Amino acid sequence: MVTMQIGAVRYTCARCGRDTADRPLAAPCLCGETLRMRVGGDDYALPGRAALRFDATKNWAAKYLQCTWNLRRLRTLYSDPSVADGEVRECIVRTLTSCWDLADWLVAGSEPRQITQGAINRLAAADPLRVCRALGGGAEAQAMIVPARMPGTIRMWIEYRAPGKAPVRFDALDLADRSVAAWNAFLVTHGVALPQWAS
Repeated sequence: MVTMQIGAVRYTCARCGRDTADRPLAAPCLCGETLRMRVGGDDYALPGRAALRFDATKNWAAKYLQCTWNLRRLRTLYSDPSVADGEVRECIVRTLTSCWDLADWLVAGSEPRQITQGAINRLAAADPLRVCRALGGGAEAQAMIVPARMPGTIRMWIEYRAPGKAPVRFDALDLADRSVAAWNAFLVTHGVALPQWAS
């Protein structure tokens, strides 16, 4: 399904969830379905993503697997003190932004039917995903990576600054772990089987 401006009324395809507001009433959806559902904008607007449209190429399961792979890679880098700060930094950004992007992919692609846009919006508005969003530049709040090396270890902080609040620091690996765990709990709670890597 798609996001839209808050307060707007949209029609989506009852079968695939595509936005059908721009199609004539008599015209079927691209999937062939003629039944439409009227939906209110409040349930569909992810922060900062009001113009997002349906995109069949956004397979949420592939994005979820990317999140888990990025997390594994970050754990590996964290365990090797010889890795350069730049490489760790890149992996942190990739891992945390993919966790935020999963919300987009669930909204823009063919999401599981049992998940509502409002539920995704609530999850994405709370820690740890709002910190991921800030790191990706999609929020009023700001987040930046702060190295905290001690001899023989790698540790990086994410400093999160919400407007008018004192900054808060999160360990980057712990934040990534909690972000993937939040998605796991969210999907399982909604009865969605977690995607698995092929063996």
